Amino acid sequence: MQVISGPATTSATPSFVFQPVQLYDYQPLPSQSQCIRLLKLDPDKKHSNGALSGKLEVVDLQSSPRFSALSYVWGEPSNPSPTISCHGCHIDITPNCHDALMALRKLARGVPVWVDAICINQRDTSEKETQIQLMGEIYTCAKTVYIWLGRDDQSGSARKAIACLKLASQLCLCPVGLPWHGDFGWKSVLKDRIKLFVGAYSLRLAICCGRFSLYVS
Repeated sequence: MQVISGPATTSATPSFVFQPVQLYDYQPLPSQSQCIRLLKLDPDKKHSNGALSGKLEVVDLQSSPRFSALSYVWGEPSNPSPTISCHGCHIDITPNCHDALMALRKLARGVPVWVDAICINQRDTSEKETQIQLMGEIYTCAKTVYIWLGRDDQSGSARKAIACLKLASQLCLCPVGLPWHGDFGWKSVLKDRIKLFVGAYSLRLAICCGRFSLYVS
């Protein structure tokens, strides 16, 4: 796997702290390439109070890197915004992205993850347009695509949604069609939240809602 650490060095993560604009300048994506950034989440540290942190690295899709990808709804921002610390730089993320990353920190088990809100410089319009064109390849090349449906609640909707999706996967309907009506006894299960669009050739899907998850090969 080819890893591109930055324009001037391939050494380990530098000791100085980046500002948000400097973080992406340090790890630019070469033009006319299939390079993307990946997020390597740090494990939950004993004295971190659950704070998210990680490191970014640049890889070339043509070198077949091993990584996973996250599919989720950004959701509404909050004030103050949750953050993730990358190379000491605090990046604002939405609460739904934060919840997804908290779950992925355990599920991904050290495998780098592609997360659009973090791996793409959201302040660079040109970069966003280029990376959006690569999203099909990204989801296709990912070892696992994690589909985050949101937090669990007290109604048991997460359990019902996962059961419904499990049935759909067994019927080879996922993600094309979902049996919203049937013997389960409910008319709609998180119907407004489950809008799935994932690369059709992904090797593995992991559908996650709160503490529940379902793997579909």
